[in-house]
Amino acid sequence: MPNGKIHSAATIGATAGVSTGLVIANISLLRLPLPLWFIPIGSLLGLFLTPDLDQDSTVMSHNYTNRLFGRIIGFWWYHLWHSYSISFKHRSPLSHAPIISTLVRLTFLIFPPIIILFRNQRSIRSSKLLYHSLISLVAVLPLWTAALFIYTIGININPVIFIYLIIGLIASDTLHYLMDRIF
Repeated sequence: MPNGKIHSAATIGATAGVSTGLVIANISLLRLPLPLWFIPIGSLLGLFLTPDLDQDSTVMSHNYTNRLFGRIIGFWWYHLWHSYSISFKHRSPLSHAPIISTLVRLTFLIFPPIIILFRNQRSIRSSKLLYHSLISLVAVLPLWTAALFIYTIGININPVIFIYLIIGLIASDTLHYLMDRIF
């Protein structure tokens, strides 16, 4: 099975390929719409929103967050995803299958405790899951605050952008899944 560094290199390579294709298409006078450029950005998000967040240990996503945004944001990122990591067995269909796992992680990012509904945990593991879900809920509050702020000041964001970001993320997740299956 490929490790996190190999998955990251493949994601970056695929993103570079898609970006190159978009540049060539634009040079060819196709004049692609701006939101289409969010597909490679969504693919790069796969470095952070990786299917491997289901591992109950530090993964490359945590390392990237620490290096790029500092230890405080890295600490926040780790705790945001910890209840997710103890909720799923590594490489389970809900955490690794293309499209499904992407939607599960995006749902978790919006509302972390929903993961409790997916899993029927027992005794100590259940209380650990509840504890970490509450921590994740607190950790996601800055995201909710930022979204509310953007809405309040009236910034209009084209919803098509989110669709293209999700398409890029699904592409990254599909590559991850195929690498896990083939190698």
